[in-house]
Amino acid sequence: MIFEKLLEIKANRFPSSYNITDYKVNRSHYYRLSIIDLDGFVKYSNIVFITLDDETLIRVLPNPAKDIIQVEIGKSDFEFVISNTMGQHVKIGKSEPFRDISIQELPVGVYFLTIEGITQRFIKQ
Repeated sequence: MIFEKLLEIKANRFPSSYNITDYKVNRSHYYRLSIIDLDGFVKYSNIVFITLDDETLIRVLPNPAKDIIQVEIGKSDFEFVISNTMGQHVKIGKSEPFRDISIQELPVGVYFLTIEGITQRFIKQ
């Protein structure tokens, strides 16, 4: 099994907790941590398998997009927040699955669509 590096955080001398959001959302994921101590000793966590059900899976199409995105989600209607890379909310609204959301007013860049705590990255061209 080959793993892709999602993030690297430098070790420090104090107990810490970390979190990361994987923006490459698919139905099933395998994860493990590679832990490197301050002295360079490497240890690996157990491999964890995560499966997302239809209600927690979000797709943004097309990606990249120009003026409109369409959200595929297993919910009847939903509230959404679009944030920029600085975490600022640039658009908030309500929609239904397979309905268009206009993004034509947004400048070109990378954005994050969040629905009920689930985030999907998309690019505005």
